[in-house]
Amino acid sequence: MRKRVFRLPSGLRKANLDSHKLCVVGRLLSNKPFKFKALCSSIRSMILPVKGMDIRQLEEGRILIRFNHIIDKQRALEGCPWSFEKNVLILNSVGDFENPMHVALEVCDFYVHVHDLPLSMMN
Repeated sequence: MRKRVFRLPSGLRKANLDSHKLCVVGRLLSNKPFKFKALCSSIRSMILPVKGMDIRQLEEGRILIRFNHIIDKQRALEGCPWSFEKNVLILNSVGDFENPMHVALEVCDFYVHVHDLPLSMMN
């Protein structure tokens, strides 16, 4: 069995590799334009990060959020889906060496609570 050796570019440091572990990419499911600063403000007030976060705007309506602590990232992902101006905001983790533009942000799970459902309709 042959071993493969990967050489990293000199400008790529370990800190840059570890930073992806604290990143999520998001997308607002809307055809309407939105104000990026208003979205950032809403995200900060919804997630309430203890150690802070940095939000950057990417192409194709995507945003990249870098948290300063793993607990803040977990809270953001567990609270999905979020909403902004009556539109769904989907967040997903960025894997190691994964391009944030290739992260899937088209599907979102919802929990629905139904009241007064007739017994004949329950499975």
